[in-house]
Formats: sequence, C-alpha cells, structure tokens
Amino acid sequence: EDLGPEIAEPLASYISVTPSMTECTLRGNGLGVEDWTTIFNALYDSPASRISTWDLSWEDLGPKIAEPLASYISVTTSVTSIDLRTNELGPEGAKALAPALRDSPSLTSVRMHLEVLSR
Repeated sequence: EDLGPEIAEPLASYISVTPSMTECTLRGNGLGVEDWTTIFNALYDSPASRISTWDLSWEDLGPKIAEPLASYISVTTSVTSIDLRTNELGPEGAKALAPALRDSPSLTSVRMHLEVLSR
C-alpha cells in the first residue's frame, strides 16, 4: 500500500510510545525521506520503543535517509536487524551509515545491496 506522508506523524506518535511493538515492516509504502525522518526523530528520544526489526526495503529513499537513520541507530539498543535493500543509498549513504552500524551494540543483521558497498 502507498501510505503517503499523511501517515508519518500519527505513526511516529504511535510507535514511539508502544513498548509492545518489536517489528516494523513498512516496505514499499511510499514514505519519503521527510516522513522517515519524522519517524526516526520521534524514536530518537523514546524510552518506550522496543523495535528490534526494521524492514525499510523498497522505499527508494536514497542517501538522504542515512543521517536520520544513523542518528536513531546510534542511540537505540533494541534494533537487531534492518533491511535497507532497494533504497539506492549509494556510497554517500553507506559512508554516513557505516559508523552507526559498526558501533551499534545490538545490531546483528543488515541487508543492503552489494553494489552500494563496492563503489
């Protein structure tokens, strides 16, 4: 489904206060960089969030999502798995994400297209 930007703020509000949610699969829903930034910013300061698995594949977000995602990953201890395939992060996005992915105490699985890493 193409949820669109009108869902970003209500979704961010909901998942930032819902400790029982552990998986978020929103692949291919047409949320843009601004929408995902709203979600990750809401989760950045959320002590309640316990999401361990993110599927952000097929979102075509590009490298601009790397900074807000890296900020979120750097403060959360609950994320263990993230799927970023088909987001065309490119070398710029991969470079911006690398420190957060490397230093995350909980992350055990990252899925990305290999072409991003080989450039």
